[in-house]
Amino acid sequence: LKLGVMQNGQLVDQVNEMFGIRTFEFDANTGFSLNGKRMKIKGVNLHHDAGAVGAAVPKAIWQYRIGKLKSIGTNAVRMAHNPHSKELMEVCDEMGMLVMNEAFDEWNRPKGKNLAYIGDGAAPKDASVAYPAVFDQWAERDLKDLILRDFNHPSVFMWSIGNEIEWTFPHYSKTYAEVNGADKKYYEFSPNYDSLTIKKAFDKITGGSDPLLAIAQKLSAWVKEVDTTRPVTCGNVLPSIGMASGYGSAVDVLGFNYRATEYDGAHKEYPNLKILGSENWGAYSEWKNSIDRDFVAGIFVWTGFAYLGEAGPWPRKGLNISFFDFAGFKTPRGHFYECLWQDTPKVYTVTTPANESEYSFSEKDGWNFTKQPSPPPVWPRLRDWEWYKVYPKWKYAEDESIIIQTYTNCEEAELFLNGVSLGKQKRADFADDNIIKWLAPYKAGELKVIGYNDGKKATEYSLNTHGSLAKIAIHTNKKELHADGYDVAVVTAKLLDENGLLITDADMEIEFELSGIIKNIGIDNGWEYNVQSHKSNAIKTHEGRAAIFLQAGQEASNATVKVRCGEVVSSDVGIEIR
Repeated sequence: LKLGVMQNGQLVDQVNEMFGIRTFEFDANTGFSLNGKRMKIKGVNLHHDAGAVGAAVPKAIWQYRIGKLKSIGTNAVRMAHNPHSKELMEVCDEMGMLVMNEAFDEWNRPKGKNLAYIGDGAAPKDASVAYPAVFDQWAERDLKDLILRDFNHPSVFMWSIGNEIEWTFPHYSKTYAEVNGADKKYYEFSPNYDSLTIKKAFDKITGGSDPLLAIAQKLSAWVKEVDTTRPVTCGNVLPSIGMASGYGSAVDVLGFNYRATEYDGAHKEYPNLKILGSENWGAYSEWKNSIDRDFVAGIFVWTGFAYLGEAGPWPRKGLNISFFDFAGFKTPRGHFYECLWQDTPKVYTVTTPANESEYSFSEKDGWNFTKQPSPPPVWPRLRDWEWYKVYPKWKYAEDESIIIQTYTNCEEAELFLNGVSLGKQKRADFADDNIIKWLAPYKAGELKVIGYNDGKKATEYSLNTHGSLAKIAIHTNKKELHADGYDVAVVTAKLLDENGLLITDADMEIEFELSGIIKNIGIDNGWEYNVQSHKSNAIKTHEGRAAIFLQAGQEASNATVKVRCGEVVSSDVGIEIR
């Protein structure tokens, strides 16, 4: 849309504004619909950084990342937990990705911070002084400025006014403990939802005054002053208390953060409440709890991409609890969720030595799962966010007992070891976790899984015992860049043996050799323990892979990239900059 301002018949200002048209609706019984069609929100949370390039993220990298998310079926992003860049908003518009636009992670009371590792709570008080110090002065302007900036983005379908704010208002937790008992675990327990019981305890503790509610109502009203076309939401961690206090009614759609155990109780007590999973573990149970309930609009998994911070102790630089790692490589969890969110037949296989796995098998009892808490010193419950300990390889000690996990959307899968079938199994027989499993002794060679639908082969996947380094595969996602000093190509390298098999357990240092007017703006191998320099052309691979982010110059040229590892050199990849 081209807009102009005329004065005395003369054009004095002009702007081009992109816009889009869509309709959507949240319903307390049927969930969410877009353009008149019911659909589940298949969402992820995203932090504002992009790994090796930090927070100054070129639009081309957001295009790369959103494209990756769409490839596995993601249809929505929650901007956790603050305003994100306009470039990301533009990409979501252009690529058809719904956006929950979130304004605040804290209000006027700071959350506790960690010092050396997640869960230590040891950061000094001064480290917690941030936006809350100016919230009362700036919240209205900042919130309205966000809405005005992003109002015309059709991707935006919700405004979020806060994330887990209840943790900073202790009377909410005190009421929860009073009503349900101090020993009840938030994540596993389905609490009392009787509003009269809760309100009585709440008023006794607060004396009838609730500053959280007052702020929530004010924020929601400010949103409505600017935009009445989109619902207001928040990420809630104590929804049973919030609904009784009025906090839940201050928003249009109530987001549940890690509270799937409360969906049924909330819907029963408040049948007109619109419910959304606003932050969810990347576990099968979280998705199943949504698809089994029409009234739940969908989920937002934590997270779409690995992000910096909230980790530790050093050298763990961030959390790779995501669908894609820091470098953009798909994780086992990403493969698993692709099987849930896409219909194209797929199988994917990973392995774990039996003595390391949380799974065990016996002929008498079948499969058993024993969760292993995250080891000290980090918060033990961090394991709830982490994926299973698995490896994308088939190379172990001869006859070592190996547990084989297969992720698939096919009805059945059959495992072959060196051409010999180890059995066909139905996915429906693994309803608890949606993971088909085998226990087998290791033998070098090929481990192949075939997926079947209606008794017919639909797809297959193989892991092979690899040899030593023989060649390097190099790939660029773009062969042409604009000479604007901004466009970016992502170039990946993989270490292969003589048969073209990925070498996943013998990482080596590689160097990207560049020529032409092109700039290295970041290098990474995707690993959460990688603390090598992001500004070097050299890096040690992780699971045989690495990526470099190359930005065009402002002059036309022909750039070339190749990768060297000792005496082994890849072919050249050409990138035309024009």
